[in-house]
Amino acid sequence: MVYHRDFKFENTPPSVEEFIAKINEITGLEVIYGEFEIKNPHYPSDNFYYTYEKDNILSLTVFGYYTVNYLLGVAMYALVKLGGDPDGEFIPAWASLKWEDIKDKVDRLPNYPYPYPKNLLN
Repeated sequence: MVYHRDFKFENTPPSVEEFIAKINEITGLEVIYGEFEIKNPHYPSDNFYYTYEKDNILSLTVFGYYTVNYLLGVAMYALVKLGGDPDGEFIPAWASLKWEDIKDKVDRLPNYPYPYPKNLLN
């Protein structure tokens, strides 16, 4: 399964460096990132993919599961803080918490769907 969510910006979306800096600021981590993937260095399955689309859109994609993991929730929160429009997407309250404050509870976070089933790609 592939699940995908777009965040639209009035102007140009933040650069990858700005996006990563905001995630690092929120989490207190130095996340691992490459050309398309961002990972939590302390929890390898906590990851997602990002792409820049035309029309000022930054997209977040997850493969194989459909709940909001910690890093994905933080990324969604970061994009809103950077001016992105989540198009009504629910952002969990715990997405603003630092890794140190939540690391022992990460396996018990509420399992919010990501995104709602209407956005199922396949």
